[in-house]
This record gives sequence, structure tokens and C-alpha cells, in this order.
Amino acid sequence: MTLEQRIRYALKRSGLSARALSMKANLSHGYLASVFLAFGKETEPSFGTGSLRAIARAAGVSSNWLLTGHGSPDDPEGVESEAPSIAPEYVAVQRFDGLPEWPELLTRAKALQPEIPAWVWEFIAGSRPLLSAMPTPAMVADLAVWVMRHESIGRASPPRTETGAQLAKPSKKRG
Repeated sequence: MTLEQRIRYALKRSGLSARALSMKANLSHGYLASVFLAFGKETEPSFGTGSLRAIARAAGVSSNWLLTGHGSPDDPEGVESEAPSIAPEYVAVQRFDGLPEWPELLTRAKALQPEIPAWVWEFIAGSRPLLSAMPTPAMVADLAVWVMRHESIGRASPPRTETGAQLAKPSKKRG
């Protein structure tokens, strides 16, 4: 079986829609749809192992089988618990840009929020994440919106509206 066939099998076996399985795996709601679109292109798509493991866990199939095609989808040693655990590759990450899938994650997050200025993405990249699993592009995009709202002190920010008192015309001197 190809990777695409294994993913489709896992989706069918889960009994969920692509959107529901993506969300159960803590991925963006359109992740599986984008995966299937990528398979339709001429070049072989590449996906992060963290995302594929999350799909396997959410679908209840062996992550080893989904990733490699070896073994069985029912292999009990390859089926991960649904209980969230802190993956070692995320615990050691000191900054977002140290995540194994950061370049792809950043590109997809920027596509979701193209109006966010570069300084926000740089701020996030240099920030220490508190993670128990790989964030989705939607999570990073939401974080960028939050940063724009709350961390814009001393940076280019939207113009503030004047209050009514500031708009009042000064009275003319009598005299």
C-alpha cells in the first residue's frame, strides 16, 4: 500500500470525516484535505512524522504501519495511546524555530494570516513554546493574531482613534 492508501484506510477505519479526524489528531481542520490534494500533484509530497503519528493515534492504527507500511494497522506495539503525553522532541525545544517541522508550519500559518507583519513571525520563532504536541498551522496563526493584539508596544501598530475630549474644538478666547 502507498502512504496515500494507508491514510485513506485509517480515515475509513476511524469512521470519521477527514475534518473530524484532523481535529481529533490536533491538526488544523483542513489538514487531511490538504494531504489528499498534495497526493494529486506530480511530485511526491512529504509530511512530518509528528503529524502522521497524530493521525495514526486518532484513527487507532499503528503509527509504524502508517509511516512505513510495515506490519499491520492492528499491531498493538505501534498503536499509541490517545492520552496526550509530552513527546521528547518537543520538551527539549527552546524556541519555536527549533521545532522539527517549523519551516512548513510557519509557511502554512503565514498562508492562514497573510496580513500579519514579519516582526510577529520573528517574535514567535524566537519564543519558547509550551508544548505537549506539535502545534498546527492554525494554532500558530492564532498565536500570531494574539501577539499582534498584545505585544505591539513600541512597534508599528494600528492608529488609535481619538476620544471625544480630544476631538472637541478649543474655545476661542474672548477679549
